[in-house]
Amino acid sequence: MGFFDNLAETAFRKNPDGSDIYYPNGVIGKGRIVRDSTRRQKLFNYHKRICKYGIPLMALYGAVLGLSGGLTKGHLIFIGIVAGLAFARQRYLIAGLPVYPERPTVAEFAVRGSKAFHPLLLWLLGVSSVIVIAGGVAMPILLRTSFEKIMFPMIGLISFGLLGLALSVYLYKARKSNNSIQPAQKSRG
Repeated sequence: MGFFDNLAETAFRKNPDGSDIYYPNGVIGKGRIVRDSTRRQKLFNYHKRICKYGIPLMALYGAVLGLSGGLTKGHLIFIGIVAGLAFARQRYLIAGLPVYPERPTVAEFAVRGSKAFHPLLLWLLGVSSVIVIAGGVAMPILLRTSFEKIMFPMIGLISFGLLGLALSVYLYKARKSNNSIQPAQKSRG
């Protein structure tokens, strides 16, 4: 299994009766019970495509949008149409599936999601976040300007770095705790 297969697999959980539970919106919404393997494969492929193409394209569009000078009415219309089409496709794929009454917890998704990321990638995220934090702190020195003039970009860089660092540490801990729990569960059964 590749990275995007593992990432898409985090949206599914096995039910005790053998069926799959698909969480199309992660911890935000309730899951859907999927008993048909063909339907599961369609949902898996959709989720994988969203992870593989949708998220990088959204990040790229956001970067281009930021560099272009701002958000216009045309950009908002385009974003609304793309989001509406993705939402409509998701609703079409889960139409008719019974709703699973329990919502997943953030910790549950963190443990499952941490399996998709190689520990080296999490370390790389942590180290690059520390570099971003250091760059934010050093901005007044590097740019030879006063703190007041670059306060907001500086706070933004430091905050973004702290967020990345917290995320990498949280996922690394979840992965580590998941790895230590797995063998104990296997030995019982």
